[in-house]
Amino acid sequence: MLSRAFMAGILVMTLVRPAAAAERLMAVDPDKDHVAVWNRFADNVYALHRRGLVGRQVRETVTTGEYNGMAAEGQFYRDVTYTDARTGQLLSRVRTDRDHPETRQIIEAYVWGQDGRVARDYIAMYLPWAHNAPINTFITLHRYHDGLHAMRQFNASGERIYEQCNGTLAGTRIDIGLDWGEISPQATSSPTYRECFDGLQETAGIYLTPQ
Repeated sequence: MLSRAFMAGILVMTLVRPAAAAERLMAVDPDKDHVAVWNRFADNVYALHRRGLVGRQVRETVTTGEYNGMAAEGQFYRDVTYTDARTGQLLSRVRTDRDHPETRQIIEAYVWGQDGRVARDYIAMYLPWAHNAPINTFITLHRYHDGLHAMRQFNASGERIYEQCNGTLAGTRIDIGLDWGEISPQATSSPTYRECFDGLQETAGIYLTPQ
Protein backbone atom coordinates (compact mmCIF):
# COMPACT_ATOMS: atom_id res chain seq x y z
CA MET A 1 0.00 0.00 0.00
CA LEU A 2 1.60 3.25 -1.15
CA SER A 3 -0.45 6.33 -0.40
CA ARG A 4 -0.86 9.21 -2.81
CA ALA A 5 0.99 11.39 -0.29
CA PHE A 6 3.91 8.97 0.01
CA MET A 7 4.31 8.79 -3.76
CA ALA A 8 4.04 12.56 -4.05
CA GLY A 9 6.81 12.91 -1.51
CA ILE A 10 9.07 10.57 -3.44
CA LEU A 11 8.53 12.68 -6.55
CA VAL A 12 9.36 15.83 -4.59
CA MET A 13 12.61 14.30 -3.45
CA THR A 14 13.67 13.08 -6.88
CA LEU A 15 12.50 15.90 -9.14
CA VAL A 16 12.81 19.18 -7.27
CA ARG A 17 15.91 21.24 -8.02
CA PRO A 18 18.22 21.98 -5.08
CA ALA A 19 17.90 25.73 -5.66
CA ALA A 20 14.10 25.55 -5.56
CA ALA A 21 14.18 23.42 -2.42
CA ALA A 22 16.60 25.79 -0.74
CA GLU A 23 14.36 28.73 -1.68
CA ARG A 24 11.36 27.03 -0.09
CA LEU A 25 13.27 26.17 3.06
CA MET A 26 14.54 29.73 3.32
CA ALA A 27 10.96 30.91 2.96
CA VAL A 28 9.73 28.86 5.90
CA ASP A 29 12.79 29.32 8.10
CA PRO A 30 11.82 32.78 9.42
CA ASP A 31 8.41 31.39 10.41
CA LYS A 32 9.49 29.82 13.67
CA ASP A 33 5.95 28.76 14.55
CA HIS A 34 5.58 26.83 11.29
CA VAL A 35 8.93 25.10 11.77
CA ALA A 36 8.11 24.19 15.37
CA VAL A 37 4.60 22.90 14.57
CA TRP A 38 5.68 20.78 11.62
CA ASN A 39 8.71 19.34 13.43
CA ARG A 40 6.55 18.51 16.44
CA PHE A 41 4.08 16.81 14.12
CA ALA A 42 6.89 14.70 12.62
CA ASP A 43 8.06 13.71 16.10
CA ASN A 44 4.50 12.75 17.03
CA VAL A 45 4.09 10.63 13.90
CA TYR A 46 7.28 8.79 14.85
CA ALA A 47 5.98 8.32 18.39
CA LEU A 48 2.71 6.92 16.99
CA HIS A 49 4.73 4.54 14.83
CA ARG A 50 6.57 3.29 17.91
CA ARG A 51 3.36 2.87 19.91
CA GLY A 52 1.78 0.95 17.07
CA LEU A 53 4.40 -1.79 17.38
CA VAL A 54 3.81 -2.46 21.07
CA GLY A 55 2.18 -5.80 21.85
CA ARG A 56 2.20 -7.00 18.24
CA GLN A 57 4.13 -9.59 16.36
CA VAL A 58 5.68 -7.40 13.69
CA ARG A 59 7.28 -8.34 10.40
CA GLU A 60 9.96 -5.90 9.21
CA THR A 61 10.92 -5.54 5.57
CA VAL A 62 14.07 -3.58 4.77
CA THR A 63 14.99 -2.11 1.40
CA THR A 64 17.75 0.29 0.43
CA GLY A 65 18.23 2.43 -2.63
CA GLU A 66 19.66 5.53 -4.18
CA TYR A 67 17.70 8.63 -5.08
CA ASN A 68 17.34 9.50 -8.74
CA GLY A 69 17.41 12.89 -10.36
CA MET A 70 19.52 16.00 -9.86
CA ALA A 71 18.38 16.98 -6.40
CA ALA A 72 19.47 13.97 -4.34
CA GLU A 73 21.88 12.25 -6.70
CA GLY A 74 24.42 10.17 -4.80
CA GLN A 75 22.32 10.00 -1.63
CA PHE A 76 21.10 6.66 -0.32
CA TYR A 77 18.11 5.73 1.79
CA ARG A 78 16.92 2.83 3.92
CA ASP A 79 13.23 1.94 4.15
CA VAL A 80 11.80 -0.24 6.90
CA THR A 81 8.18 -1.35 6.48
CA TYR A 82 6.41 -2.67 9.59
CA THR A 83 3.52 -5.11 9.06
CA ASP A 84 1.33 -6.92 11.58
CA ALA A 85 2.41 -10.53 11.14
CA ARG A 86 -1.03 -11.86 12.13
CA THR A 87 -3.32 -9.63 10.06
CA GLY A 88 -1.02 -8.43 7.30
CA GLN A 89 -1.96 -4.83 8.05
CA LEU A 90 0.59 -2.17 7.19
CA LEU A 91 1.44 -0.42 10.46
CA SER A 92 4.09 2.06 9.47
CA ARG A 93 7.03 2.81 7.25
CA VAL A 94 10.17 4.77 8.12
CA ARG A 95 12.76 6.04 5.68
CA THR A 96 16.15 7.13 6.96
CA ASP A 97 19.49 8.11 5.50
CA ARG A 98 21.19 4.77 4.79
CA ASP A 99 24.48 5.88 6.31
CA HIS A 100 23.00 8.01 9.10
CA PRO A 101 20.01 6.06 10.44
CA GLU A 102 19.29 8.69 13.08
CA THR A 103 18.30 11.08 10.28
CA ARG A 104 14.67 10.39 9.44
CA GLN A 105 13.40 11.41 6.01
CA ILE A 106 9.86 9.99 5.81
CA ILE A 107 7.68 8.71 8.64
CA GLU A 108 4.34 7.10 7.77
CA ALA A 109 1.92 5.61 10.34
CA TYR A 110 -1.46 3.91 9.89
CA VAL A 111 -4.33 3.54 12.36
CA TRP A 112 -6.79 0.73 11.63
CA GLY A 113 -10.43 0.64 12.68
CA GLN A 114 -12.37 -2.22 14.22
CA ASP A 115 -13.75 -2.99 10.74
CA GLY A 116 -10.26 -3.90 9.52
CA ARG A 117 -9.92 -0.81 7.32
CA VAL A 118 -7.65 2.22 7.64
CA ALA A 119 -9.31 4.92 9.74
CA ARG A 120 -6.56 7.51 9.39
CA ASP A 121 -2.93 7.82 8.42
CA TYR A 122 -0.15 10.31 8.93
CA ILE A 123 2.96 11.20 6.95
CA ALA A 124 5.82 13.63 7.52
CA MET A 125 8.53 14.13 4.89
CA TYR A 126 11.88 15.86 5.05
CA LEU A 127 14.11 16.55 2.08
CA PRO A 128 17.16 14.24 2.15
CA TRP A 129 19.58 17.17 2.14
CA ALA A 130 17.75 19.52 4.54
CA HIS A 131 16.21 18.86 7.94
CA ASN A 132 15.13 22.16 9.44
CA ALA A 133 11.44 21.27 8.94
CA PRO A 134 9.35 18.76 6.98
CA ILE A 135 8.62 19.87 3.44
CA ASN A 136 5.28 17.98 3.48
CA THR A 137 2.91 16.81 6.21
CA PHE A 138 -0.31 14.84 5.74
CA ILE A 139 -3.20 13.86 8.00
CA THR A 140 -5.65 11.67 6.09
CA LEU A 141 -9.06 10.71 7.49
CA HIS A 142 -11.11 7.93 5.87
CA ARG A 143 -14.81 7.05 5.66
CA TYR A 144 -16.43 3.94 4.15
CA HIS A 145 -20.10 3.96 3.24
CA ASP A 146 -22.25 1.78 0.94
CA GLY A 147 -19.44 0.84 -1.44
CA LEU A 148 -17.75 4.25 -1.27
CA HIS A 149 -14.37 5.12 0.22
CA ALA A 150 -13.86 8.81 0.98
CA MET A 151 -10.74 10.41 2.35
CA ARG A 152 -9.99 13.98 3.38
CA GLN A 153 -6.45 15.21 3.80
CA PHE A 154 -4.97 18.06 5.85
CA ASN A 155 -1.48 19.33 6.60
CA ALA A 156 -0.03 19.81 10.06
CA SER A 157 -1.21 23.43 10.06
CA GLY A 158 -4.79 22.18 9.77
CA GLU A 159 -5.31 23.29 6.16
CA ARG A 160 -7.50 21.04 4.01
CA ILE A 161 -5.38 20.15 0.97
CA TYR A 162 -7.01 17.23 -0.82
CA GLU A 163 -10.04 14.97 -0.79
CA GLN A 164 -11.02 11.92 -2.76
CA CYS A 165 -13.93 9.51 -3.11
CA ASN A 166 -13.96 6.25 -5.07
CA GLY A 167 -16.41 3.41 -5.39
CA THR A 168 -19.87 2.67 -6.72
CA LEU A 169 -23.09 4.53 -5.96
CA ALA A 170 -26.40 3.12 -7.25
CA GLY A 171 -24.52 1.19 -9.90
CA THR A 172 -22.51 4.23 -11.07
CA ARG A 173 -18.74 4.38 -10.73
CA ILE A 174 -17.64 7.36 -8.62
CA ASP A 175 -14.20 8.94 -8.91
CA ILE A 176 -13.84 12.34 -7.24
CA GLY A 177 -10.51 14.02 -6.57
CA LEU A 178 -10.21 17.66 -5.47
CA ASP A 179 -7.05 19.58 -4.64
CA TRP A 180 -7.24 22.51 -2.23
CA GLY A 181 -7.86 25.05 -5.01
CA GLU A 182 -10.79 23.02 -6.35
CA ILE A 183 -12.66 22.64 -3.05
CA SER A 184 -15.42 25.23 -3.47
CA PRO A 185 -19.17 25.52 -2.73
CA GLN A 186 -19.87 24.79 -6.38
CA ALA A 187 -17.77 21.61 -6.38
CA THR A 188 -19.14 20.35 -3.07
CA SER A 189 -22.87 20.98 -3.51
CA SER A 190 -23.83 17.96 -5.61
CA PRO A 191 -25.81 15.03 -4.14
CA THR A 192 -23.00 12.68 -5.17
CA TYR A 193 -20.43 14.74 -3.28
CA ARG A 194 -22.63 14.82 -0.19
CA GLU A 195 -23.22 11.07 -0.36
CA CYS A 196 -19.47 10.56 -0.47
CA PHE A 197 -18.34 12.97 2.21
CA ASP A 198 -21.22 13.51 4.64
CA GLY A 199 -20.06 12.17 8.00
CA LEU A 200 -16.38 12.79 7.30
CA GLN A 201 -15.18 15.66 9.46
CA GLU A 202 -14.25 18.88 7.67
CA THR A 203 -11.35 19.79 9.94
CA ALA A 204 -8.45 17.78 11.27
CA GLY A 205 -9.63 18.55 14.81
CA ILE A 206 -8.07 16.38 17.49
CA TYR A 207 -6.12 14.48 14.84
CA LEU A 208 -3.72 17.37 14.36
CA THR A 209 -1.96 15.45 17.10
CA PRO A 210 -1.35 11.97 15.65
CA GLN A 211 -3.29 9.36 17.62
